[in-house]
This record gives sequence, structure tokens and C-alpha cells, in this order.
Amino acid sequence: MEPMDEKADLSDLPLLPDSYEEHSLSQSGSSGTEEFIPRQYTRDTFLPSPETTASRRRGQLYIITITVFISCLMTSLIIAGLLSYTHNSISTPFIYDNFFATNAPGTVGCGSTVAEAKALGCHFDELGDMWLPERCPRTYEAEYLVSNNGGPFFYYTNIDGKELVANRSELAGLQTYYSSTRDHLRHCEYNFYRFADSLVSGERVGHENKFGPHMHHCAQILGQFANLAPNIDNIDVDTVSTFGYC
Repeated sequence: MEPMDEKADLSDLPLLPDSYEEHSLSQSGSSGTEEFIPRQYTRDTFLPSPETTASRRRGQLYIITITVFISCLMTSLIIAGLLSYTHNSISTPFIYDNFFATNAPGTVGCGSTVAEAKALGCHFDELGDMWLPERCPRTYEAEYLVSNNGGPFFYYTNIDGKELVANRSELAGLQTYYSSTRDHLRHCEYNFYRFADSLVSGERVGHENKFGPHMHHCAQILGQFANLAPNIDNIDVDTVSTFGYC
């Protein structure tokens, strides 16, 4: 074999790993070299450490927990909204019970005795048969006071009609008194007029607590006696069907 040229190109020779020189150093310092032992790799060499795995699992658990919480919150809000809509659209209390109840914001009352009512500046409303604040409208009160065949109605301490009540406003909250069916019907009739006007004008309507049931009662009474009217079956009413809104 011919000797290698000192200027020969060594670039084509394979490179040895860096660890080769460390393993090739002679431990005796004078003779022989240590045999090169390649680094051994196992499956666990490429796996994350237990600490890294635990940290990742905690992060994933945190994300899952937040996602579940947000989903439950959104579901609860949607259900609450649907229940609220259903309640408000189907079983909403009568508007005057809801907004003009005795404890509603902005509502002014007259106390619970005649003395308190007077001290609060309230006045007795003959049509409503109650003490009302000054700001309440008194519409149709004058008409009611002459609706008993042109004059006022009379009130009695007993159902036998033998003893008149001098001033029923002073009996408020204290004593029951009696009147005629005609008075009852006129009371309901003119209260409906007053209520209907308030729907257009936006004015408050004087009332006791639970205004809705009282108006329902009045409608029932008016209907009951209207059906007793003579000639009620005569064909003498003309009308036309139309198109409405809701």
C-alpha cells in the first residue's frame, strides 16, 4: 500500500462524534485507548418528566373546569330568561296591581284611618268610595252623583234600609253600610269609564290594593244584569269585523 499523501483531501472522511475523543483518551496515559461505547437511548428518554406531566394535567383540568362552569352558567341564564318570558307573557299580574300596588315606587297612599287620610291631604272620592290622594283624577264623580234618577244615592246602616248613613266617608275602615243594586251598577259603570280614560291619557287611577280583581268583579256584575234586560235577544245591533294588534 502506498503511503498517503500529506496533502490529501480529508473532507470526504466521515466525522466522528464529539464523544469519541472523550472515550478514546487513554486512561493510563501511556498505552492503549478505551473502547468507544455509543450512548444508549431508551423509551423513557423521550418521555416528559413526572413534574411536566402533572403540570399539563392540571392545566387541562383547569380548562375543562372553566368550560363546564361557563356552559352551566349560560344554560342557567337561558332557562331563567325563558321562564321569565313565559311568566311575563302568560301570567303577568294585572298592570295596576304590578305598578300601582300600595308598595310600588312612587305610589302615594292615605293611611289606614280617616284621621290619617285627612292629615295626608287626601279627599274622599264618592265614585271610588275611598279616600284618595289629591293627585288622583276625579273624573265621572259628578256624573255618578246624579245617576240615581237624577239625584244621589242613599246609604243605610242596615240591610232593611230604615236608617240612613249621614256621611259614609267617616265610616271608612270602621263600619259596613248598605246600598241598592242600581248604585252598585252605576259605581262599576263609571269606574270603567274612568279606567278606560286612563289607558288613553296615562293618568293614574285611584284604587285599593288588588285593583284588577275589583274591575273583574264589576265586569261580572254588569254582565249579570245586562243579561236580564228585556228585549236582549232582539236583532238590532250592527257591527263589522276588523283587524287588530297585540
